[in-house]
Amino acid sequence: YLARTRLREDGFMGDFVKYYDGAFCEAGNLGRESIVVHDVWHPRMVWSELHGCYVMTATRMTPGGRWPFVDDVMQIRTSEDMIHWSEPREVEVEGKPFGNHYVAMVSDGEEGEPYVIGGESFSILTNHNGTDVMRYPARWVKKSTGR
Repeated sequence: YLARTRLREDGFMGDFVKYYDGAFCEAGNLGRESIVVHDVWHPRMVWSELHGCYVMTATRMTPGGRWPFVDDVMQIRTSEDMIHWSEPREVEVEGKPFGNHYVAMVSDGEEGEPYVIGGESFSILTNHNGTDVMRYPARWVKKSTGR
């Protein structure tokens, strides 16, 4: 689901409006909403300046599957408008699925916003319920296609 707000002239956020049926038109409290991305757990978005798009990190869910429904496998999607998202790409490290119950991509920059990734380097934060947050330094790499 998706909601937005405006930043008022006094620096405070205004009322939230939910995305529903193709438009931001429903009240933030008790309003209807449309699903934007199916089968993900705790999605988080950042802006990638390098790629000029939004990047969503989330944990894969298997609806109707056996327990646990949250698979602890990190997925990445991209979007130009925060409404239409690419198919998920699952993250692997050394050929094995990577992730945890909660995952988030954050900037490594000492200045600016944590949700703006300025270059090739960033960090992945992960944790599970009642566990420490782990930080994994990361960078964008192009996957070899063998050609």
